[in-house]
Amino acid sequence: MKSVPQTLFVISVIIAVVIAFSAGFYTKSSLGSPEDTLVVGTSTPFPPFEFKNEAGEVVGFDIDLAREVANALGLDLEIRDLSGPVIGFDALIPTLGSGGVDMIAAGMSINSERTEYVDFSIPYYDANQGILVRRDSLFSCPSSVCEAEHLEGVKIIIQIGTTSQSWVESNLPGIITDPNRRLATDEIIQVSDLDLIIKLLLEGEADVAILDEPAAEGFAKQDIANLRVAGRLITDEQYGLVVQKGDPQNLLPTINEVITELMRSGRYDELIAKWFQ
Repeated sequence: MKSVPQTLFVISVIIAVVIAFSAGFYTKSSLGSPEDTLVVGTSTPFPPFEFKNEAGEVVGFDIDLAREVANALGLDLEIRDLSGPVIGFDALIPTLGSGGVDMIAAGMSINSERTEYVDFSIPYYDANQGILVRRDSLFSCPSSVCEAEHLEGVKIIIQIGTTSQSWVESNLPGIITDPNRRLATDEIIQVSDLDLIIKLLLEGEADVAILDEPAAEGFAKQDIANLRVAGRLITDEQYGLVVQKGDPQNLLPTINEVITELMRSGRYDELIAKWFQ
């Protein structure tokens, strides 16, 4: 998959830094997190990796994975959820870079643009992009595998700062014209919050939403959502946990050991069964 053009990615990072600062997510110390705490940034909803349960707690596969890392480090776990119409997924990397969190666990795909600013763990999950539609939609792709040609003339909604946006920019050139990537056009709606994506899709403001396939399936499994997955875009992505560039806290050795041991011991499969079935 081709990636977000470098200039646009830098613009997105600068905008997100300003947003993160103004919202009080700028430094870990400013929020009073104890030294014996691993502060992990995430962005809900992104089921089954991170979402809020009925009690309002952030739970999911990524959260359990982060807890395993915190336990291995002998630290308490604090989850910091960057979500909403103003602060969203695109604020995670700037918040990490400024010290607002120690690690990101947010279903974040490893790619060359992000590795300019952060370091990733070894991969812990393989994913593609999914096409989410209303249940009564007639949209479909041959053999459930979608190509760019199938999305021509279709109004699309995506989340800013994601690989969904990367795919649209690379495969549907000209569809995104706003340099700040925050305004709707006749063909695309771009928002920071997945909750808003679902709301606008259900209200008929867009024909399809492009988002990571596991999350698309997670939303479709919710009976009240009235949604279905119409197909996938083959992007061959891999998720990684994320730390500051250069790993100044020396977290990566432990993080990679935890992921390796979870997979070796079978505990990884248990977590998959817990959250994906």
